[in-house]
This record gives sequence, C-alpha cells and structure tokens, in this order.
Amino acid sequence: MFQRLLDLIFPPRCVVCGRAGEAVCAACRAKMLPPALPRCEHCGLTLAVAAPLCPACADGVGPMRLASLRAATEYAGPAREAILALKYRKQRAVAAPLAHLLAQAFAREGISADLIAPVPLHSSRRRERGFDQAELLARDLARELRVPLRADLLRRIRATRNQRSLSAAERGANVAGAFALAGNHAAEALRGKRVLLVDDVATTGATLNAAATALQTGDPASIIGLVVARPRLDRKWHSQR
Repeated sequence: MFQRLLDLIFPPRCVVCGRAGEAVCAACRAKMLPPALPRCEHCGLTLAVAAPLCPACADGVGPMRLASLRAATEYAGPAREAILALKYRKQRAVAAPLAHLLAQAFAREGISADLIAPVPLHSSRRRERGFDQAELLARDLARELRVPLRADLLRRIRATRNQRSLSAAERGANVAGAFALAGNHAAEALRGKRVLLVDDVATTGATLNAAATALQTGDPASIIGLVVARPRLDRKWHSQR
C-alpha cells in the first residue's frame, strides 16, 4: 500500500529511458530480445560461429554441474541498464519486469521445475546492498509461474571477489566452495526435485556452477540455470580463458 501511494505521488520512470509510467517501459522491454542464434546447446551462449557447443563446454570447463543454462536476453542495451539499476541503484521495482522476461524464457525453452532457488549473496554483500537481487527476481518469477520459491536451501558461506575483472579460470577459482546447503531440511527438499537456479547475469557461468555443485549434494533430479542476461561469446572476457 505504501509503495502504491508513493507511485501516485511520484510516478515511476523507466530506469532506461526516463519515460514516466513504469520502472521499465514497454518500448525498452521490447528491445530485450532472446539471445541470438547460434547458441551453445548446453549453456545457451550466443556463438560467433555455428557449433554444437561453445569452446568452454566442449572442453568440459563450462557450467557442467548444470543440466543446462539459459538466458532471457543478451546483457547489452536496455537489459544491461535495467540490471545495473536493480543492483547498484537499488531500483527494486525493476525486478518484476525482469522476472517476467525470465518467465517468458522459461516457457520458450520448455523448462520444467518443481522449485525455484535463487543464487544467494554473501551476508556481508546483502547487508551492504540492502537486498538480494536474485531473490527478488526468483520471488517474482515463482509468483508468476506458481512454482514454490525456496530461498532457504542454499547459503553463500564465503565472501568472494567481484567477478567482473577476472578471467574465466579466475572466476571459477574465486567461487569454488563458496556455497553450501543450508541444512538437513535443504537436502530433504531437494531430493528427486527439478531445481530452477535463478540469477541476474551469467558470464562464464562459474557462480551458477559453484551453486549447483552445492545443490547436487541434496541429490536433485536436475538443476537448470536461468538468468536474465548473458553476454555474447565474442566479448573480451572469453579471450581471457
């Protein structure tokens, strides 16, 4: 009710273009298109040339703990601006339209899930930011899909460096062992279930892979990663592998 009152007094503006009316306007949402083809069959990464797998997945060093990884859109343009507004400008209202993008990708990719688990921030980062953006996205997605949200299954037990300036190998080492199940109840909840692991952005997929490694100790039937956005293969980070 308080948020609705604020919206009446101070109508929201699009975090991308500034147009009044919505946190992300229809025109900017229309530019958030599905990742272009060709794509890696395993991790969904848009490739520079057609191939069944990207080089990382072909070498077995991609996010192999996941049954698959898919993204709703490319990390560029309006999608990038909206994600940055959510994470660093505390524009929480952006979570709902981005979660709708996730729901569209869920349907488009033919994904099935028994529960949704967000990739958690470390407690120190969550205190600093004031919220966990992946949990906000997962909560809105769970509501739209009517799939149970389980944000209580996974813990980030070790603070890690920011991944942005790291190579692919450094990213994997940075997050290795950073996650653990939250307790016996987590293992019981995961056993035999199809898990949808949600985050905002995946570059190499190292963070999702580390989170999936922890989830696998609960013996789920499958773990599929779903993120709002991924960069293209020909970005600078890939050349650092």
